[in-house]
Amino acid sequence: HGVERRDASGHVHVCGSAARLATVRPALERLASRHPGLRLEDKGSALAIHYRLASGLAGEVERELGAAADRLGPDFHVQP
Repeated sequence: HGVERRDASGHVHVCGSAARLATVRPALERLASRHPGLRLEDKGSALAIHYRLASGLAGEVERELGAAADRLGPDFHVQP
């Protein structure tokens, strides 16, 4: 998605702003731990919350992710 890329020589480049995800990870971990059907996936340069097994929580998950993106600033957005 543009945050991580590999150049022609095989060197991986990671956008520096990806490290800021650590500031919102604890809140998302707490959200996932409160609801057994949620799963937080750390993709390295992105975080994902899977809620297929708890689809009734879609609104809460979307609000939490929106708040996290707001705290991170304009370089971050929620990708549904």
